[in-house]
Amino acid sequence: MGTDADLVIVGGGPAGLTLALGLLRRDPAWARRLLLVEKAHYPREKLCAGGLGERGWSILGRLGVVPEVPAALVGGISVCSALGHHIARPGLCGRVVRRVELDAALADAARLAGLRIIEGCAVKEVDEVAEGCTLQTSIGEVKAGVVIGADGVGSVVRRSMGLDGGGLRAQVLEVDTPRVAADLPADLIHFDASDRSYAGYIWDFPTPIDGELRMCRGIYVLNVKGGEADGVPSGDGHKLVELLGAYLAARGLHIADCRHKRFGERGYAPAGPVATARRMLVGEAAGIDPITGEGIAQAIEYGARAARLLHEAGVEAAPAAWQARLRGSRLGWDLWVRSRAVPWFYGRSRPRLEAAFAAAPRMLLAGARHWGALPQRWGQVGLGLAEGGLGYLRGPRPMLQGSEAAPAAR
Repeated sequence: MGTDADLVIVGGGPAGLTLALGLLRRDPAWARRLLLVEKAHYPREKLCAGGLGERGWSILGRLGVVPEVPAALVGGISVCSALGHHIARPGLCGRVVRRVELDAALADAARLAGLRIIEGCAVKEVDEVAEGCTLQTSIGEVKAGVVIGADGVGSVVRRSMGLDGGGLRAQVLEVDTPRVAADLPADLIHFDASDRSYAGYIWDFPTPIDGELRMCRGIYVLNVKGGEADGVPSGDGHKLVELLGAYLAARGLHIADCRHKRFGERGYAPAGPVATARRMLVGEAAGIDPITGEGIAQAIEYGARAARLLHEAGVEAAPAAWQARLRGSRLGWDLWVRSRAVPWFYGRSRPRLEAAFAAAPRMLLAGARHWGALPQRWGQVGLGLAEGGLGYLRGPRPMLQGSEAAPAAR
C-alpha cells in the first residue's frame, strides 16, 4: 500500500471518515488521491458519552451511509438546574452509540467506497514545505499535498501549526453502570446542572453494551483560560471522582465499583485559525461545543463541509478558503454562538438564564429540536423567547419539580 497521497487525513474518527466518504461519494476517483492514517486499530475504544443528534445521523444518510450499530434511541431531553427539573419530548431527536462500534462501522463503509486506511500509524511530526507536507510517522515518512487534522483533542496536526490547546478546555470522567429504579425513562438523556460551583454538568445517558441497555454516566467540567469567558468558575481543583461519586451514591451506586474513564475536550474558539497553506483542521482538532461538549454530530458536519470545499475548490486551494467557509456555515455560526454564550451559561448570568429556561419550557423544546434537526415551530419559539425574557428579568424563582413541556408546545 502506498504511503503518499494528494490528501492525507490524520485521524480515523467521525470527522476524518465522513470527510473521506463525502469525497468518495462525489467522485470515486478520489480513491487514488486519498490516504487516511489512524494510530490505533479498529475496533478501537474512544472515550465518549456517545450522544449523537439526528442532524449528524441524517448527514451520514445523505452520504449513503447508515451504520448498523446498536443504539439507544432518544426521544427527549431532561435538564435539572438549581431551579428545578424540566423535560422536553420532541420525538426522535438523537441516539446514543458506542464509539468503538460507530467508528469501526464508518471505517468499513469508507474502505468499501475505496478509501486507503493505514492502521497503527502514529503521526509524530508534520512539516509544511512549499510543495506540500511531510509527516514523520511510526511507519516512516509520508508525503502529502495537503494534510487534514482530524486527530481530536490531542491533535498533532494542530500542534504542528503552532497552536496551543485553546482557552476552552474541559475535563471529563465517565463510568458505565446498570440502570436503577431512580433512572428516567430509557428514551431520555439527562443533564444535571444544579451545582453552580463549576462550569458543567453530570449526565445520565442510556447506552447499549453487549446487547443490554445500561447507563453511561459522567461529569463534564469546563476550564476557561486566557480570558475566553470572564466570570466563569475555574475548572482547576475540582475533584471529579468525588462529585460524580456523590451523585452515584444518591442512586445506590458506588463509583469505586466502576471503571473510571477520563478524557479531555476542546471547545471551539471563534478567533482561532483552523488552516494554513497546506493544513486544515476538522472535528475536535478545530473545536466543538464548549457548553455541552457535544462533538460527534459536529465532527460529522465538519467532515461533510470540508469534503464539499475540497471537491469544489481542489486540494491546493481548499485550505486558504477553509477558515471563511467554516465561519460562514451553519456549523460555524452554531459554534460561534455556543462559544460566545459560555459566560451566560456558566458565568455571573447563570442564575438568571436558569430562570429564563424555568419560565419558558418551549426554549428547552426548541433546543431539543435543534439537536435533532427537527423543523422548528417558530411561533412557539417566539413565545418561548418572550417567556424566557420575562423570566430572565424577574430573576430566579423556585420551580416545580418534574415539569414537562406542555403538549401544546410540542
